[in-house]
Amino acid sequence: MRDLLPEFVLTAIRDRYIAGVANAEAAFKYGDADEDSLTGALGQAISTPHPIRLIVDDHTYDWTIYSLKIRGRGPGAPEKRTGADGIFQIEITDADGSLLRRKGLPFQAKKGWSTADRTLVQQTRAMLELTGDGIVIDYTSSGYTSCHASAVIAAHGRKRAAIRSKTIHSLGQTLGVEFLDCKIGKKGLFYDPETENFVEASIERISPDYAITTSVHTSFRDK
Repeated sequence: MRDLLPEFVLTAIRDRYIAGVANAEAAFKYGDADEDSLTGALGQAISTPHPIRLIVDDHTYDWTIYSLKIRGRGPGAPEKRTGADGIFQIEITDADGSLLRRKGLPFQAKKGWSTADRTLVQQTRAMLELTGDGIVIDYTSSGYTSCHASAVIAAHGRKRAAIRSKTIHSLGQTLGVEFLDCKIGKKGLFYDPETENFVEASIERISPDYAITTSVHTSFRDK
């Protein structure tokens, strides 16, 4: 995003991510019954209810960040074929509402990940094969962390192995630094809740009303 946004805007977005994750962590005890509750609370904590407008040197930047939950229950649940519980999204538009950039980062969420998890390895493989990127979030009472999907696979789903390889990081830093600085995440990627598919924009700058998109291949078998 540094090629598009001035430092003042980047700082505002980074602060929103870090503060949002911190607020979700503080409220862990109110939603620790299951992962879906925690994922929903995290999404509410970081998402902007409407675009935030900032003007820097006569340039207008409208930015929106949010998280979408991917359906994991019921017939044909897309989580089973995509391996993802949700996706983090960031969108930047200009003063006319034209989309300057959109980025997405799929994620799988776990609560208290502690042992080897074969299902988790299958899910992370699905995310990578389908979208090319993704992270695993671990919700705990002591904080929220993340691990890149490829690192989870390399650790064979074992958290201790991931810790030893130093691939587990604070979720706030993952979103506010790595995702925002384009070290992770994929330009043009977003999730369409109507078709329940990941979609990748074929061009970077598009008008929201005339988006040219192509669906990401989703013929991954249910595990």
